[in-house]
Amino acid sequence: MAIRKTGARRITVDGQEYLWRVRHRDPEPDNRGWGWAFAAQHATDPGSTLIVAISRRHPRWDQHALPILPSEVARCIRRALVTGWQPTKPGRPFRLVDAFGMVPEEESGLNQNLQ
Repeated sequence: MAIRKTGARRITVDGQEYLWRVRHRDPEPDNRGWGWAFAAQHATDPGSTLIVAISRRHPRWDQHALPILPSEVARCIRRALVTGWQPTKPGRPFRLVDAFGMVPEEESGLNQNLQ
């Protein structure tokens, strides 16, 4: 499943170009702004698509919610690559859930022993 190029943004992560775009549909009304996502794929040799579920409210439902930043997209792409996403090989979409706005412990240094 390739993402539509119209409206997609380019991002370079570790020397590779990707396209990404926020899922066009708004979240379902019954979940009050939760349940939106973005998709990413390799720009020149698309294979499997990355689908990242966003675990913060949609800006239409929460005026204080931040939009998705390219740095967050890059972090998700790196995380997906480490956990097995192969963007140039055909296959099922690779799904990832991310707590946007939250830096994972392994990246923040919080998992160090404090003694």
